Amino acid sequence: GTVKLFPLEMIQQKSNPYVRDDTIFIKIMIDVGDMSKVPIHIQQLLIEKEVMLSQQSMETDFDKDHFNSQQSST
Repeated sequence: GTVKLFPLEMIQQKSNPYVRDDTIFIKIMIDVGDMSKVPIHIQQLLIEKEVMLSQQSMETDFDKDHFNSQQSST
């Protein structure tokens, strides 16, 4: 609830999109500053890791959607 991160009043509202069933959903983007100071091989590893995580997330979402569509058609 710190002002610098996220105003507490936003999540205390009854109709907020961030809290459902006692679970909070937030996305945080972190600016790590000037990445040009990081060695290129480290930059490449970080990019590859993010790409892998993104692909895994998409595959998981696809699997869930596929499973749900199979369940609703039976």
